[in-house]
Amino acid sequence: MANELHATSIVVLENNALNYLAPNGISGMQLVNGSLNFTGSSEAVSVFDSLDFGSGLTIDNPGILLTSGDATLPRYNGVSNYGPSHSLPGDTDLDEVVQTAFDSVNGGFSTTTNDAAVLEFTLNRTNDTAKTLAVDIMFGSEEYPNYIDSFVDAGGVFINGVNYAFFKADPTLPLSVTSKNVESGSFIDNTNDTHSIEYNAISRTLTLFIPLADDQDTFDIKLAIADSGDHILDSGLFVSDIRTTTNAIDGFYTSVKPLGTSDDVVSVGDDTATYFTSSAGLHSYTGSTQADVFDFTGGGFNTIKGTLEQINGDQVFNFTNSSQLAVQDNLTADMITAEQGSAIITIDKGDGNASTITFKGDYQNQSLLLSNNGQESVITLYQASGADIGQGMELLVGANFNPLVDKVIETRLQTALDAGASSMQIATVLAYYEEISQNEMFEGGLNPIFAIRDAVQTLIDNPVMPEGSAIIDIVGTSVGE
Repeated sequence: MANELHATSIVVLENNALNYLAPNGISGMQLVNGSLNFTGSSEAVSVFDSLDFGSGLTIDNPGILLTSGDATLPRYNGVSNYGPSHSLPGDTDLDEVVQTAFDSVNGGFSTTTNDAAVLEFTLNRTNDTAKTLAVDIMFGSEEYPNYIDSFVDAGGVFINGVNYAFFKADPTLPLSVTSKNVESGSFIDNTNDTHSIEYNAISRTLTLFIPLADDQDTFDIKLAIADSGDHILDSGLFVSDIRTTTNAIDGFYTSVKPLGTSDDVVSVGDDTATYFTSSAGLHSYTGSTQADVFDFTGGGFNTIKGTLEQINGDQVFNFTNSSQLAVQDNLTADMITAEQGSAIITIDKGDGNASTITFKGDYQNQSLLLSNNGQESVITLYQASGADIGQGMELLVGANFNPLVDKVIETRLQTALDAGASSMQIATVLAYYEEISQNEMFEGGLNPIFAIRDAVQTLIDNPVMPEGSAIIDIVGTSVGE
C-alpha cells in the first residue's frame, strides 16, 4: 500500500483509524472506547501507508486523507477542476474557520461550508509526561489558482473545540486557499503536474505541536475538511503520525529534513517557522528568523548555521558532541552566558538585541567551547564522551574496516579526548576517516589507517585550543527536559 491511496468503509475506518494515524500507539494516551466517529461520505476518506509526491514532498508514515470530494483522487494533475459533489452539509466549526479566512481578505463576506468530512475521537492521558500532542498534516486544493479568496475550502485540527491548524501559527491564516497564504509561500504550485497528486496546489508537510494543559486529562480530537460556498472542486487534508512528546513545544511548523547523506537543509522561507529533523550523515541547517525547532534525535553530525537574528528563540533537541552551532558573527566569550534549565544560551553584543537559543535536555556539569575565526563563531560541547565516539564510529566507519581496526581507532580517539581535544576536532577526524576509507590507498600510497593514526596523534600531542577559543561553563541548577 506504500505510495497509494486506498478507499475504506466508514465501519472499517471507525474501528481502525488509529492504526493509521498512530500505528505504534500514542505514548501516554488511551483511546476512549466507542469515541471514534466519522461524518461525511465514504468516498471522502482514504488511507495510506506512506506517500511520495516527488521532489522531496513526502509523508513518511501511515495516515488518513479526508476530502471534500474524492479521497482516491488521481496521482497526477490531469484536470484543473477535479471534484464530485456529495450534497452533504458542512461543519459549524469549519464555518467559523472559513469566516476567519474571509474576514481577513475581503472585509467580512459571509459564507458557510458544505460536504464536510470529519473524524472525531477522544483520548485520555494516562501519563503526565505527555506534554505535547504532535501531528503531521498536508493541505491540498483544486480551488487554486482560479478561486483564491472566493471559495476558500478549509481544514482544521481541533482539540477540545479549539482549532490549532494555522499557517505560520497565525489565527488569520487558516488552512485555506487565500491570497495571504499563497503570497506567503504556504502553497506549492502544482498546475504543471510537478507533483504526483491531482491538487492544483499543495502545502509542504506541516508539523503541529499542541501543548496539553496540565489540569486536563481528556482531549476531544477533531480532524475536518469542507468545501465553502459550493459543493465542487476538492480540497484535502492529509493527517499522519499523531504522537505525544515529553517536551513542551508549541506552534505550527513547516517540516524539512535531509534527503541524502550530506545536505545543506534550509528553511522554506525566512519568515517561516521550521521543524528540522536529522538523519545519518553530515548535514547543515539554516533556519528562519522565526522560532525554529531542530530535532537531532535522528542522528548524524549536525551544524546549525545562522545569524543572531535567525537563531533567536530556537530550540534544539539532542544537541550532542556531534552537533555544533555556527553563528555568522564575531563573538567573544564575554558576550555569551549559558544557564541550566536545559542549556539556555544567551548572546548579547551590547546593542540591545540579545539572542537566545536553548539546547533542550540535561547539561549539568558540562561546558561549551567557543571557537572564533573572526567571521564565524562556532559553539560546541567542550568534551565528547566515549559513548558518543563509539556511536560516531558505528555511524561513519563501521562498515569500512574490520572490528579490530575500528576498535584501535576508537581507543585512539578516546585518548585524544582525554588529552583535551574538542568534540568538533574529533568529528573532523571521523569525517576525514570516512572520506579516505572509501579508497584502499590514498594519495601517494598513503594507507588510511596510518593517516587516521597520524591525525589522532596530532590531537594527542597538541590539544591546545586554537586562537580565539574559550570555554564557557553552563551554570546553575539543571532541571532537564
